Amino acid sequence: MSGLSYRSDVEFLGGCSPPLVERNADEFLRIRNMLVEADEPAERAEKKTHWHSEGSRRYEARVAEARKLVVNLAEGYGKAASALRSHAFALTTAKSHYSNGKANEQALATLIATKGTAITRKAQDAEPMRQWEDMRGTTGVLDFFAELTMDVDDIKDEANRLHDAAGGDFHLARTVEKEARDICVHAMKQAYDLLPEFRLRDVPRVDIYSAISALRSEAREARDNPLTQLPGSGPKQDYAAPVGSAPVSPMLRDIRMQLADLPRRRTVTGFPRPRTRRSGSGSRRTRRSSKPRRADPGCPRTWSRASRGRRSRASRGTRTMWSTRFGSRPTPPGG
Repeated sequence: MSGLSYRSDVEFLGGCSPPLVERNADEFLRIRNMLVEADEPAERAEKKTHWHSEGSRRYEARVAEARKLVVNLAEGYGKAASALRSHAFALTTAKSHYSNGKANEQALATLIATKGTAITRKAQDAEPMRQWEDMRGTTGVLDFFAELTMDVDDIKDEANRLHDAAGGDFHLARTVEKEARDICVHAMKQAYDLLPEFRLRDVPRVDIYSAISALRSEAREARDNPLTQLPGSGPKQDYAAPVGSAPVSPMLRDIRMQLADLPRRRTVTGFPRPRTRRSGSGSRRTRRSSKPRRADPGCPRTWSRASRGRRSRASRGTRTMWSTRFGSRPTPPGG
């Protein structure tokens, strides 16, 4: 049984897509070719430019360092592209073994169905390989009595052959994918180590995209161009259009958008105060304005002259309602 595997061990291969892996390999290869093309002018600037001044030595050191960065980047992306392409080829081989195993498994299931039908839910959900292993052996008292009258001798040889063929195909698929994955992961780590590291000491991170206007214009042109997007990659969040005329970092833009979506606190204004005037005798008399009152958007009802009596009776309950729902609120006139 060491050379056999079950469908559940390699079922993940059904969701693997070798063309998508090759597409990523093509993208890495495209970047590698761009870097190789940039190496020629970098080499010309390093070896064929001769001038002498106070900054010539610094210029030569910087050009040599820049060319070294280009070479290391090209080598890293080239190694990553090669690793992904090899992995895509191995995935294709593993999926072919997986398909052969499923075909043998289906033939085994058809052969088993001629002798019996699974009764329990566990037996129905079991793979055909495990169903045949249960039918040809007695693993317990209940299995023994359930299979006591079942005659499988006439299909035993063919069922064993299909069982071993399906298990062998699944095992081949598992072995091929596992070995290819280990090799690919190791090669990708090597490619990552070839990439140069850019380290900043105590300098804050610079948002290159927001700082370079030419890069922003290129991103705007590429955002709607289908030739610059990989299928299934989706929109690039870091290359969204900046808000306003000044460049804004993506993180600050996201924070502002999240703050804009938050509910704002509603400010409840008070009721208009009644106007007072002095009569001839010196006493104060209350006079209400004849202008129509503007409805308070924060108030659930509009106070009117007709409801003044009801308002005076329910003023205490109204104040309680407002203090409970919206905090403290001024007492309405007449309340």
